[in-house]
Amino acid sequence: MSDFVTQFRNHLEQQSDRLKTVLVKCLDDLIDAMKHPRNPPKQVSENDEGTKPPPGIQVNLETLYQVLFHNNRMPGLYATGLDVPERCRAMKGRPFELLEFELKKYVQYRCSRVRVSQLRYLLPLLSFVRPGKWLDVFTLNYDLCIEAICSAKGVVCETGFGPGEEHELSSTKWAPERFALDAPADGAVRLFKLHGSVSWLEPQPGRFEARSIETAGPARTIRLLGHTGANEGMLIYPALLKHVGAPPFLDLFHAFWERLKRLDLLFACGFSFSGDDHVASLVARGMQQNQRLTLALVDLKADDVRRQLLKRKDFAPLAARVVIVRRDVEGEPRQAMSAILKDGWLQTWSPKTDEFLPQTRTRALEPGLKPIELPGNCRRPISLCMDATETVYLACEAQNGHAIYRAEIREQAPKWDLVTSAIRTPRDILFDSAHNALLVVSGSYFRAGSPVNSLLRTPSDGFGRLWTVDVSNRRVRHVTGLGVADWFSFWKAYTSSDPFKIDSLLWNRSLGMLRWSSRMALEPGGESVLAVEARRLSRVDLRSGRVESLWDNVLDSNALFNLCDIAASETEGIYWLLEGGVANISRHPRVWRLNVNTGELEEVDLNDLPSEGSEPGGANNGKAAKEISQIFRIGSNRQGQLLVLLPENSGTVLKKTEWTSGGLANVRELPFRATHFCRSPDAKTFAFLTEL
Repeated sequence: MSDFVTQFRNHLEQQSDRLKTVLVKCLDDLIDAMKHPRNPPKQVSENDEGTKPPPGIQVNLETLYQVLFHNNRMPGLYATGLDVPERCRAMKGRPFELLEFELKKYVQYRCSRVRVSQLRYLLPLLSFVRPGKWLDVFTLNYDLCIEAICSAKGVVCETGFGPGEEHELSSTKWAPERFALDAPADGAVRLFKLHGSVSWLEPQPGRFEARSIETAGPARTIRLLGHTGANEGMLIYPALLKHVGAPPFLDLFHAFWERLKRLDLLFACGFSFSGDDHVASLVARGMQQNQRLTLALVDLKADDVRRQLLKRKDFAPLAARVVIVRRDVEGEPRQAMSAILKDGWLQTWSPKTDEFLPQTRTRALEPGLKPIELPGNCRRPISLCMDATETVYLACEAQNGHAIYRAEIREQAPKWDLVTSAIRTPRDILFDSAHNALLVVSGSYFRAGSPVNSLLRTPSDGFGRLWTVDVSNRRVRHVTGLGVADWFSFWKAYTSSDPFKIDSLLWNRSLGMLRWSSRMALEPGGESVLAVEARRLSRVDLRSGRVESLWDNVLDSNALFNLCDIAASETEGIYWLLEGGVANISRHPRVWRLNVNTGELEEVDLNDLPSEGSEPGGANNGKAAKEISQIFRIGSNRQGQLLVLLPENSGTVLKKTEWTSGGLANVRELPFRATHFCRSPDAKTFAFLTEL
């Protein structure tokens, strides 16, 4: 990245163009401003104490592009994730707009002018392809190397882009549902380019395309079909869009997160984890949630990478599951990496994961804990709830879709009974005792079929629904739905070329639709449900199906970024909100107490709460409270106390706290890693869900 800036400058200097000379001068001035954000006073030495200028920005391709992009746009329109110095902000105007254009054009030129003969070191990667299976490759590079080597060797490479218009055969459109297709008989590569690609374009707002590539000529050089130079909408923003939840990046990072929750082994090849904190944090959270996942470092400097990685707070507890793939190799880095991947040696390698996993399978359960085997058809549990008769309902990912089961846990040998498999992608389930029914909120990030069919029949593109299941006759019906007027306004915004119209409609309307819904809580009286939807809190009327947004300035001013759980208190109108997850800016969970009647919002500082046995509100006997870095779920008991399920050592602990006294006490310590819990209405029986 650093060398790229020097190469770009040399490229401009070689052009016999007076304008390019001006651009070189602008580039030099900008680089100097990035390195020296503020000129030191001339009368005072830079080394004098108290007058040393602030540190500058490390100049590389990403930071240079971020500063250019920031200066050439309307102030405040885009967040770069970079603190642009005042001296740099003044460097704007037509020359700097042209400098950004030339930089994008040069990046595309360099990354699409590659000979296949230079990519032989990638050939061992294709040996991992298995018949009828996908080889999932997640990359932060935006070059075309993997696509080119697959094309040269006749291996299918799925990138999430499907056929475009008949008159635009050289381009393909963004179609993330293609990642859900079955793999070809010979096997194929499924390529997720998390940071975009030089072949990606945005010719119209909200419309994403990818130029096709081919390898042609005696040297088999990569070239883009229909390439017309740098495009203003080209999605190669190296660092700018890493933190922005917009397609196609939202779809790609969601796919990465879903894979992390299911993997047993993740190989990181040539990735230092140092320059992409958002990716490293995502991997750490995946390993925290998926106790089977082991991270294997494939790198010539793997010792240094592991040492730096374990200095992070989120990776330090995972040291036993961060391992190094060793093989003594020498030579140039690409050839050395190729030697590590070659000849199937790595394909049969696997760590002794039994040494890394908590020893819960052989450990005797404590008194009062009765293990219940999950249904045989269950591949991954999702959520559970319980009714007054201590019947547990379980939503899970099944072998052929999704299913909801129930079991009488009072029985000596509980048996699971299928309730329904008609609801796609359930996210949370809740028992409604007033109507003897299950409430199920569902949602999906990927489209399935045409927009009309997917909206009428199944949730799509982040749009979710609320369903009710009558447990007596197992009848399923959807609660939320669109009226004629709502459907017309939604469809008009959905088909508009302006991407902001659909966002504005979804976030500021009362349509019968949820978006990115995850958890819910039943309001007193059982007539409505509150659902958390990432950055929004919505109320769903169970009789009319209308969705009312409770998002207001109070929530917005506190910057609640990713709501992932909600629990109802025994006090009417009082709810607990859990903020955290993969996109939490602070990287630490926060719990809030919300009064929906008055709009009052208060943060519960769990890290400052004293532990059991200390004085309420006191100093915890002089000991600092243990920092809480992860919370699985929250709930509430009949006394209105907040229940918090969080990891502890190799197991899990359920704690309770009171809003008035601030006390924190253990409800139950578990010898296994539980990720969900529910309780009976009388709060005498708890059920915990574990993936181990």
